[in-house]
Amino acid sequence: MAMTHRLVGVPAWAGVLFALLLAPASSNDGFPPVLIGPVGQFTVLRPVMVAPLTPIRTGSGGVTNLARFRGKVVLLNFWATWCPPCVKEMPALDRLQAALGGADFTVLTLSIDKKGLVAVKRFLERLKLTHLGAYLDPGATAYRAFGGRALPVSYIIDRAGRVRGYLEGRAAWDSAPARALIRHYIRG
Repeated sequence: MAMTHRLVGVPAWAGVLFALLLAPASSNDGFPPVLIGPVGQFTVLRPVMVAPLTPIRTGSGGVTNLARFRGKVVLLNFWATWCPPCVKEMPALDRLQAALGGADFTVLTLSIDKKGLVAVKRFLERLKLTHLGAYLDPGATAYRAFGGRALPVSYIIDRAGRVRGYLEGRAAWDSAPARALIRHYIRG
């Protein structure tokens, strides 16, 4: 006699949902992996939008824009030194950059601080965040162009400069689910 197992008291749809959450995401299905936990609130944009090319001040005082990063997947994070969730998130972003940063991917932390690059550089040094560059969004021009409503907020931009999705609020960007999400977009 064959034995069957069933979950008592659990509706059938819950079992299917549970199985889908545990199933590995296919790398060729065009969708990011199913997200739970620290990056579970990631919102995929459909249709995607082209990332605005507003001016960004660099750590050396120069000016650039997101076109500089074409060919790489970018995790663009808007933050400020006076924002407690941002401060808590920055070490995870630094570890993500250390782990995955390179020719295919970069973390771009863009501060909207009004105190300028000196304050941003001091903050990065004080927290010993050595893998992140100092970038500033003067007047929060880029933040507004992206439609920012909260801090922190992070956007994934693909190699062609298209915004693929975003996450409002703090996330564990160095976690396994976050790395899987980033690797999905790196594979393209």
